Amino acid sequence: MNGRSLSRREQIEAEYLRPLPAIRHQMKEQRSTTVMRNCYVTFKLHHYSMPKEYIGKRVEIVYDADTLKIYHGLRLVTTHQRDDTLYAYTTKDPTDCPDAMGAMKIK
Repeated sequence: MNGRSLSRREQIEAEYLRPLPAIRHQMKEQRSTTVMRNCYVTFKLHHYSMPKEYIGKRVEIVYDADTLKIYHGLRLVTTHQRDDTLYAYTTKDPTDCPDAMGAMKIK
């Protein structure tokens, strides 16, 4: 660089350096919410399904640009592909909350 020789540190460290990962790291953020009576949690005006045993319970949503992971305490309950369609519903397993699914027809 500009005609100078490498320092000893650059010479020593060069052999230990590895290439950068092919997939770029995505920052994750977290938000708390409560599972609604219809077995869904709302995140940025989109609704994601949850198993019925979590109705009324507080859960943590850990999200990045692509996915949502929903935890109850330290237990991972479910994951969803992130969808930013406003007021839409994403249902992973229709048997999670059959009562709510019968009342709510998903298009």
